[in-house]
Amino acid sequence: MFKPESIDQRIRRNAPFPYRAFWKYGSRALSVAGAAAVKGLKTLFSDYFEDTASWDFDSSNYELDTSVYLSAPSSIRTKITNPYSSVIGLVKTSVLPIADVAEGRIIAYFNANGGTHAGVNHLKFFFRYQDASNHYLVDIHQVSAPGGNIDVIRVKDGSSTTLGTATDPNWPSYGWSWDGVRITWLGLPPDSLAITVEKYVAGAWTLVMVNGGIVYDPSNYWSTGGRVGFYTDCYLEIPNNLDNIVISGMTY
Repeated sequence: MFKPESIDQRIRRNAPFPYRAFWKYGSRALSVAGAAAVKGLKTLFSDYFEDTASWDFDSSNYELDTSVYLSAPSSIRTKITNPYSSVIGLVKTSVLPIADVAEGRIIAYFNANGGTHAGVNHLKFFFRYQDASNHYLVDIHQVSAPGGNIDVIRVKDGSSTTLGTATDPNWPSYGWSWDGVRITWLGLPPDSLAITVEKYVAGAWTLVMVNGGIVYDPSNYWSTGGRVGFYTDCYLEIPNNLDNIVISGMTY
């Protein structure tokens, strides 16, 4: 029976030379003078927002929503204030050590209620987060209803570089329905980073980015790890809700 190609297999197959030739050794194996096969992703953290004890926030602009959620009893959203508010949430390092997610994946489900406020509502997911001036992120922002732009961005010393971008006319769906996103970051020898963004549609994960679905950063900054988290905002009393966040790390 045909077995669908996994995301890490697709990354290996599509990696530019010379990364493809070295991938079989694993992204960390070259430093230990031996071949080490990738064993896979291990779930390290999940949150269905029964509370917010596992998170550090940059402000008090958040609340649990007990009326709109994917899994009971609640989801998390930006506080509904007019005209605008936002919040950043990062998993506490005592809950998720940064070295454990040097390579990893975040899955999240969101209810982007942006309605007709095109180009305003943003939902961002951070990985390898050092501080506000140094991190990677994926920015999903509305350009229509439905539809959106999806940008993969590196912020280094406060300067932003867009590594890849895509426009999807049908995703996110918006309008009080739940969408899924899956973001994966994997190191490639000798010193590069591969990033994928997928959407959950009709029961399957589908790549949404350019470059054959894979974005490469030849710099591979902060390869020893960083924090993982999200940004969400509220515009004209229309919030974005988040639920069912699962974070995994790569094991070797």
